[in-house]
Amino acid sequence: MMMAMENTKADERRNIVLVHGAWGGGFTYEPVTEILRSQGHNVFVPDLTGHGARKEEGGPHVSLEDHVMDVVGVVEDNALSDVTLVCHSYGGVPGTLAWERLGEKISHIVYLDSFAPIDESANPLDYFRKRNTEGAPYKVVDGMIAPPPPNTDNPVFAPQSVKTLTDDMSLQSGSLPEHSTRTFVWASRNTLPNGGGFRMIRDKLTENPRWMLYSVPTDHYVMLEDPVVAAAIVASG
Repeated sequence: MMMAMENTKADERRNIVLVHGAWGGGFTYEPVTEILRSQGHNVFVPDLTGHGARKEEGGPHVSLEDHVMDVVGVVEDNALSDVTLVCHSYGGVPGTLAWERLGEKISHIVYLDSFAPIDESANPLDYFRKRNTEGAPYKVVDGMIAPPPPNTDNPVFAPQSVKTLTDDMSLQSGSLPEHSTRTFVWASRNTLPNGGGFRMIRDKLTENPRWMLYSVPTDHYVMLEDPVVAAAIVASG
């Protein structure tokens, strides 16, 4: 894998959209954003509704659809095409649904230790919704879920609406775009309970030749623990 940090040639510069995970914000991508922009890439790092700089917009009313439209809006409002869409953790859920709606505008999608579509069905994320509705692993208070350890008391992380984790996740068209290349990055030293379920996703995707798979020896926040490798994978798409 090429790790060089030279400026990128004009014809190799990419439009990159980075989608953060649950409870977090665009700040979780700061080191990767700095590297990619230094290489000349056009990088967009939205805060999903209720998170990061939009923390005050949060509440139990926030839906998965709100987060999907946050991602769609970045691409459409900036008239982007040939986009590399990058998702971390929960970000893979709104990211996947946005990818389906944006179609040919997304040329490459990257899942960084993220919830990803595990099959080619019309509901490839339903395993995630069921996990959160059948014996939910999170404590819900007034429609909100507090950030789990180690970020429970970290003020930059925000509670998240349970609706974003339990709303319908089926594809509107019934299928994912055919043309986009797909990458999944597994953080092999993930210390979340049961590895957050990401090893299961990686194992499922090994059966699908459409996917490029990487294993990176970091904890769950790949882009913070090894931003050089994360940026190299994102830029290689």
